[in-house]
Amino acid sequence: MHGTNLRVQTIVIAAQQWGLSSNQIAAEYDLNVEQIDEALVFYHAHREEINHAIAAEQAIEAAHV
Repeated sequence: MHGTNLRVQTIVIAAQQWGLSSNQIAAEYDLNVEQIDEALVFYHAHREEINHAIAAEQAIEAAHV
């Protein structure tokens, strides 16, 4: 995310896989809800690319476990 050291993928995983709300994610990463919502809007605009990046990272992690 612009201006933070947090990637959009991290927010997407927190929302989709962990089931956290925007408020919970904001609290967890010391951001405001608007930043979380902007990241999710960006994700929806670039869903295919971001999903591919998430899947690739998860495959790498699985291979190293």
